[in-house]
This record gives sequence, structure tokens and C-alpha cells, in this order.
Amino acid sequence: MGRRWCGSMMVVATLGVVMGAAVLVPAAGSRPVRSSCQPSIDSLSAAPSSDTTVVIAASFSSGSDSGGSWQVDISSPQTTIFGGEFSGPNGSFNESVGHLIPNTHYRGNLNVRSDCGSVDALIDFRTPASPRCTVPPAIDLLQVGSVSTGSAVVAYSISSGDAATAQFSLAPSGPGVTVSIAPPGGSGQVPLTGLTQNTAYTVTVTVMNGCGGTTRQASFTTLRDCSQPPTIGAIRLAAITERSARFSYSVASDGVVTAKLNVRPGGTEVDRTIPAPGDTGNVRLGGLKPATRYVVSLTATNACGNATDSATFTSLGRVAVVVVGSGRVTSVPRGLSCAHTCAGAFRPGSKVLLVERRVPGWRFVSWGGACKGSGRACKVTAGDVRVTARFARSS
Repeated sequence: MGRRWCGSMMVVATLGVVMGAAVLVPAAGSRPVRSSCQPSIDSLSAAPSSDTTVVIAASFSSGSDSGGSWQVDISSPQTTIFGGEFSGPNGSFNESVGHLIPNTHYRGNLNVRSDCGSVDALIDFRTPASPRCTVPPAIDLLQVGSVSTGSAVVAYSISSGDAATAQFSLAPSGPGVTVSIAPPGGSGQVPLTGLTQNTAYTVTVTVMNGCGGTTRQASFTTLRDCSQPPTIGAIRLAAITERSARFSYSVASDGVVTAKLNVRPGGTEVDRTIPAPGDTGNVRLGGLKPATRYVVSLTATNACGNATDSATFTSLGRVAVVVVGSGRVTSVPRGLSCAHTCAGAFRPGSKVLLVERRVPGWRFVSWGGACKGSGRACKVTAGDVRVTARFARSS
């Protein structure tokens, strides 16, 4: 107890139990390291005052006149953290830690920190067996009720002749909850929140006292926010051009719906969330290719199932014309009339007659691209077509 431990490296000490009290002893192979400016732990003890309480005491030096801080962290088998600050070159504390489990091995750490650095010592003690303990605790009731889409309540009843600790855990996810049980036991409730709808969960409770432990589980499934799968009403395609179209839909559901729109070819996908009781809407489909057949699929999904519907359409054909020189090109059916560069949209696969219109002082020379020859007219099939019309000055 009279040794002084200091240095820039962590100093580890164990607490050996002597007549029910834990005292500071150096770890194997450790040696005191002396420095003019380093904190040190001069004494450390952990003395059980009952089967559920221990008194931890320590004295230490900061290595300077500025003081510092200290913290005790009991990390096994349960977490207890406390600490404080001290002024001047020396500090000490004497703290009682309760609600421990009888006949249980505890491990932790004391950290002393100052402007000169920090030093650590290992805390290691065992609480004595409880004189009241004869058998492990009993879990008389473990029941899950008040189940909704995102929450539930766990009701429990536990018998124990000694102080006990009940640890509740939830799978597949959820934080653990620790409850202290005083003899001869008691009952209570633990709320569970932040759950996922329509999901199977398992609650596990482990109760420990000085004579051992007992574990029990209960399973439940959260509710769905719907009574049946969604329904898709009318779907319709409108405003179809060679490059775009407008898709309209109607979805009904008594729960939240995720709607996924898929356009093939191209793999375009649009996701939307639709609240109950449903909604109507429309989606602009852009970036299409002329004269191409597309399939649009809508899948609506809620917690009760899904529904799918689809529609097909073909984008309009496109005929583009470039005029070289002075002249004009028109079309039959109407849709093109340009003297420079223009394009028109036509029913895909339809026949389009292009006619050259010369102007005074100019003569028509020839067609290029999808049209050939020097005749006044040229017939093309509406798709993704490009045509050149060349005019020259009259001699």
C-alpha cells in the first residue's frame, strides 16, 4: 500500500482479496517508474461491505500542482462508471457501489489523468455469497402484450430470496435493459419501441442472484399496418412522343405502399412511397428512343403483399431533315416544313412522303441519307430517319 506507481505507460495492478478486502498489488513483472511529472496511484482497495455492496477507495498524485480527474469503470459483468476531479497535487476518494450481484467476480479500471499524463490500475474483486440465498431466482411470468406495428410491452414476475439482476435482450435487434430485483422478488413491465412492423422478435430475460441464474424466452410478431395487399386501379399512357411519354396510375391500400415503376428496355426505375388509403399520380418517362416498343410495369407493395400491372406502348417515329442551300422540304402527312433543319414525329412504321420545294434562283440537286436520287419526292418509313435535301443556284 505504500508503493507509488507512476510513468508515461499504463501501470496495471490487481486487487487481491485479503480477509474480504481487495488491496493493490503490482502485476507480474511490473516495476515502479519514477518521474517528476506523472500522475501516480498510491493506494487502491475494494472492500465488500455486504453481498451487494463494495467500497472502493484510492489515493493518488497528479504529478503537478494543477490537479486532475479520476474515473472508475466497472465493465464486467455489468457496467458502472463514476468519477470526479481533484485540485492540487494529491487526490483521493472513498465510494460505495451498490446493487451488485452476490458471489460474483467483478473487474474494472481506475484511471487518473492530469496535464502530465495518465495512469491506470486494474480493479478485481468478488462479492461474498449471500446468506439469504438458497436457490437461483425463478421467472414466474414472461409475457409480451400491447403489440402494435412498432412497439410492445414485456410483463414479468420474478421470485428471488436475494437481490437479483434481470437482463432483457431483444432479437433480431434492440438495446438491452437491466432491471434490479429486490428480495423476495417482484413484477413489472419493460416497454419495447422502435420495432419493425410484421417482424418476428424473441425476448430473452436472464435473472442472476448469488446462487445462480435462470433464463426464459418469449416470442411475438409485430402487427401489420394493413389488412390486405394493395390494389392497382387504372394505369394509362398519354402524351406519347418520339422522346417521352406520361404514365398515370392509381393505387389503393389501407397501409403504407412502396410503388416501383420499371421501364424496359432501358431499365429506368422510379420509386415512390404512397400513404394510406392510396393515391393517384403520374410519372414523365423521358430519354426514349424513337419508334421503340416499351413495357412499363408498376409494382405496389405493403406489409400484406403486393400487386403488379403493366402496359405497353411504342414511341413515335422521327423523321429529321437537313436542307443544304436555299429551298424547302414539306411532308405528307403534315408534320415537316422547313428551310434549314427540322424534325417531325409520325406514327411508327407509317409512310411519310417528303417533297422538295425550290425557290426562285435555286434548283433541287439530290436527296441524301435515307432518301436517294434527284426526284422531287421521296418516301420514307417513320422510325429514326435522317434525310438531306441539297439545292444549288440555277445557272
